[in-house]
Amino acid sequence: MGSTIYNRPGILGGEVHRYHPMPEDEESKIIQKIVLIKENGTVFRFLFSQISPVFGKIPILKEMEERRKSNVMSEYANICIDVWGDFAMFTRPDSRVERVTYPVPTPSACRGILNAVYSKPIEFYYEITQIDVMKPIRLMTVRRNEVKKKTNVSKAVKNKGYFINSAEERTQRVCTYIRDVYYRIHAKLVLRDDAPKTMNVERLLAQFNRRVENGKCFYQPALGTRECMCYFSAPDMDMEPIDDSENLGVMLYDVFDIRNNIPLDTSPNGKKTGGKTQVSFFNAVMEHGVIHVPAFDSNEILIRRNQVHV
Repeated sequence: MGSTIYNRPGILGGEVHRYHPMPEDEESKIIQKIVLIKENGTVFRFLFSQISPVFGKIPILKEMEERRKSNVMSEYANICIDVWGDFAMFTRPDSRVERVTYPVPTPSACRGILNAVYSKPIEFYYEITQIDVMKPIRLMTVRRNEVKKKTNVSKAVKNKGYFINSAEERTQRVCTYIRDVYYRIHAKLVLRDDAPKTMNVERLLAQFNRRVENGKCFYQPALGTRECMCYFSAPDMDMEPIDDSENLGVMLYDVFDIRNNIPLDTSPNGKKTGGKTQVSFFNAVMEHGVIHVPAFDSNEILIRRNQVHV
């Protein structure tokens, strides 16, 4: 059996996990499929239509069929992209006033960059699998002039004379940035179970590759905060991750359920029936410049639900 691979120089496109049988007898096809499933650790929904005539012969296939019916499987493609910029700030959630950055990008920030390049929330979502740090981590501090208050829109609408005196409310705050950054993001482009039947991973992957090659994006991606402009391209295979290892401690994974497609209702009179935030964390460890990000549904992700840690 074989697999469809979209692979250009620089590993821009990844492997699409959709399997095609070779002209062999049914028994050998089943054995090959089982071996590949054990190696990849994932079962795909269109596998069973090819082996259903002999489904009852091997017990392990019954368990796989139950997993398929419970929507455990998903169809995905591996993608890889290089991002870089002059400055970056991946704000720690515990730094409220004077913002302090994580030393490396969070999976949430990486997902935001990929969504800026190409996004179809109804059809697929990104799941970050690995982050490579390609340049040494160099921190810098900047003292910025800011104001203590934010404009109250409702008061401004009702009272035409409403304003904030910036001279009285001005204050200086120190912010920590990372300078001269370069990262390589590895992720899965996962097709949603309820995606339109006309959509497939090959088409989404081809569109993603074209947009990266042509430098297209829906909006300018940022390395954390908006003032940190992000540039992107296909991976430069002449660059290697830094030879540095460090336990980075507990790091923010995301502030949403990445599999949920319900938008937030942020209107003042909203019925609060929209999507909800779901903060999650993980223990980040950098080994020779590489950070392996656990799967979102794994036990390594710490998720806060209803004020209770799960």
